[in-house]
Amino acid sequence: MNHEQKNLIDIDPNPAGSESIGTIIQGYKAYQILKAVIELSLFDFLDQSGLSSLEEISIATNINTRYIHSLLQTLVELGLLIKLDHRYCNSELAGQFLVKSSSNYQGDIIRMVEESGKWNNLQERLTRSGTKKRYDNTGIGWDTIKSLSQRSLQGELQAVSQAIVKWKGFPQADSVLDIGGGHGLYTISLCQVNPSLKGLVFEQAHVTDLTKKFISRYHLENRVKVQAGDIAEDTPTGRHDIVLVSHFLYKFSQDLPSMLNKISSCLKPGGLLASNHWFIQTNDTSSIIEQMGLYELDKSLNSPGHNICPLEEFAVQLNRAGFSVFKILDIPSSFDGSKLHMAVKNA
Repeated sequence: MNHEQKNLIDIDPNPAGSESIGTIIQGYKAYQILKAVIELSLFDFLDQSGLSSLEEISIATNINTRYIHSLLQTLVELGLLIKLDHRYCNSELAGQFLVKSSSNYQGDIIRMVEESGKWNNLQERLTRSGTKKRYDNTGIGWDTIKSLSQRSLQGELQAVSQAIVKWKGFPQADSVLDIGGGHGLYTISLCQVNPSLKGLVFEQAHVTDLTKKFISRYHLENRVKVQAGDIAEDTPTGRHDIVLVSHFLYKFSQDLPSMLNKISSCLKPGGLLASNHWFIQTNDTSSIIEQMGLYELDKSLNSPGHNICPLEEFAVQLNRAGFSVFKILDIPSSFDGSKLHMAVKNA
C-alpha cells in the first residue's frame, strides 16, 4: 500500500472501512457503561421499582444528574432499557440477564472480563517477553467462581446434565463425583433431577468454602458434600456410579494416562465417566476458525494450555485406561463448544 505524504487539506477524513474502527471503539465504551451500571445496581433498582423517572433513578443509584439523561438514553439504544413518557424500565433482555435475582444473571461474567486481569494487560500477555505464568488457580475468589457458574449456565451445564440424565444407568445411580467441580453446579443439577442421588465435589482447599455457598443456595447440604484435596496427590473418598470431569484435565496433558487411571479407581465397574473438554481437531476447520478467532483467544487466555491432545487420541487414551466410549457429543459453550465423552468403566 502506498503511504506517500499528502497535503493535510487533501486527506480523506472518512476512508472506506473507517466506520469499523469506530464501531470497535464504541463497543469498548458500551462495555464500560454496562459494567458501571451493573455495579451501581441500576437494573436491580428498576426491577424492584418498575417505571422510574430520571430523578428517582439518580437518587437511587447516585448517578450524577449531569450524566443521567445521556447514560439512560445509551442504555435504551443498547436495548437494555425501555423509555415510556419520560420514565424508564428494564427491557426483557436486562430483566433476564442483568438482574441479580434472575437465574440467568450474567453480571459477574461482564464484570470479570476486566477485573480478572486477562484482557486489561493484554499486550504483556501476548508478547513472548511477557511474564509466563504456569497453569494455576490458587487466586480464585468468589467473583471468579460466580462468573464461572454463570458462564456454565449459557448452555454448557444444561447440555452435559441432560446427556448424563439420559444414560440408562442414571435412574439407579446412588452417587456422583465431580472432580475439580468448583461451583458444584453440575452435581447440584444432577441431584435435583434424581432425588436418590448423592454428590461429592472434590476441590482444592482454597475453593471448598465457595463451593459450599452454592450448595447452600440450592438447599442440598444433606446430599452434596465437599472434599478438599489435590487430585495429583490425593484420592477422593469412595467409589461412585458417575464421575464428572469438566475443563479440568488440561493441566495433566503430560501425564494423562496416570490421571485417567486415578479417575477410573473412583468409579464402580459399569459406572459412567462424563468428560467435558476442549480439543485440538486435526481435520480442516480453517473456515470455522477464521470466524471464531476471538473465542479461541479468549479460551487461551482463560485456560493456558487448554488443549489436552488431539480429539482422536483422547478416545484411545480412555480405552487404554479401561473405559468403553459409547458416545461423543458436541456441547455448546460461551467459547466455541467442547466435546463430551461418555464412557463406561469396563467390568
